[in-house]
Amino acid sequence: MKASEFITEKWSAKYKRSINCNNPKGFSQRAHCQGRKKKVNEASPDTLEGSFTRDLILSKCWLANKLKKELGNNCARTIYIVGSWYGNLAILLQKAGIVFDDIVLIDKDDKVLFGGEKLLKSYIDSDKLKFIHTDAKDVVYDEPGIIINTSVNDMSTDWYDNVPDNFVIIVQGRDNSNSSTRFDNLDRFANTFPMRKTNYLGCKKFKDPETAYSRFMKIGVK
Repeated sequence: MKASEFITEKWSAKYKRSINCNNPKGFSQRAHCQGRKKKVNEASPDTLEGSFTRDLILSKCWLANKLKKELGNNCARTIYIVGSWYGNLAILLQKAGIVFDDIVLIDKDDKVLFGGEKLLKSYIDSDKLKFIHTDAKDVVYDEPGIIINTSVNDMSTDWYDNVPDNFVIIVQGRDNSNSSTRFDNLDRFANTFPMRKTNYLGCKKFKDPETAYSRFMKIGVK
């Protein structure tokens, strides 16, 4: 099953009402039930359901499919997800057919870092999951692997300076962020993260619950 098939945007109102939140089926239903506790009125709010907005899932599927194409049938070994939020990217990577030994989720907010732990362990072998509660700029990369950061708008570039050379890196950012780091165009985004080798650089249009925006992605070797 493709990761994109988990997007719940096309669920009918009747179907949503039929979901038994005492016994939800699958991670999409579980996320939906979490969101019933709090009405969502903002774009990608800081809740588990907010991490499943259509634009975020589509952008993560874009990433997962590109990475799968890069890897082919090779094992990714260790995947580090910096600024992992609730960690649902890990599920989408697995659903895309990416083989890995470990996924390391990294976030300085313990609430979100461990907020999706139960959900993740429903789909990924718990022995393959690791959680690091720290600031991204302080991470020690013990094992070589792939580093993914889809939250670059929400942090300075100190985390990138901390990444060792020769690591494969995937970054995603957007052009309409109100945070301290903003990328007005693809060139500025690409130049912010210089790489010895660039395997992919692209832009896609998305629409969150409030506005349309451009999301940029770069894959390469530092």
